[in-house]
Amino acid sequence: GPLVGLGNRTDGAGYEWPVRFFYDKRVPIAPRTHVVERTRQLVAAALNEPEPQPTDEIDFGIDTGRAALALSAANLNLPVPYVVFVHATSRADKQWPDTAWIELGQALVRRGASIVLPWGSDAERATSERLAKEFGAAAIVPPKLSLPAVVGLIEGAAATVGVDTGLVHIAAALKRPTVELYNFATAWRTGGYWSPNVVNLGTAGQPPTLQQVKSALAGFGLL
Repeated sequence: GPLVGLGNRTDGAGYEWPVRFFYDKRVPIAPRTHVVERTRQLVAAALNEPEPQPTDEIDFGIDTGRAALALSAANLNLPVPYVVFVHATSRADKQWPDTAWIELGQALVRRGASIVLPWGSDAERATSERLAKEFGAAAIVPPKLSLPAVVGLIEGAAATVGVDTGLVHIAAALKRPTVELYNFATAWRTGGYWSPNVVNLGTAGQPPTLQQVKSALAGFGLL
């Protein structure tokens, strides 16, 4: 079939200009375009559909039923309410300080919430276990979960708090209460904008503060 692709570089896209010569149809996208809008525009052009509008309702089509079954198979026996902490990311400069995670978690525990700390590598598990010690019996470090099980975990959470990484973007895509923590001025490009349940905090030179995160969770009735 015909090949359709980006016709120009956009901010944050992995774009290599020579490839455009192999496309049958090149789609120009405004350089400063959110990644979701960029993809929607590209696909619409490929299918000869009307250009989507930012005001259109967005449904990511995540199969929460399958996710719930996967989580149930993990037999975690999760207490309610629980808050998911996503501390891990591929880059150290995207992380949030341990001291902030600890103080936030202790504040949530005092309000009756449990803290769940998923992980995907040995180093991330060590961090989860280190933080969990500060929350006592209210902390849960699950075994390594499949992606559908993690989706189920996030879907059932009272809120997800995390750095700029995939699991947090899944929480936003589910339109669940989500607090996204940014250390760079990239929230405009990857942050959730399609639901009032998604709160983006922080920018370049102004990382999110503990009080900002607490205020966001207070808006969800958790603090």
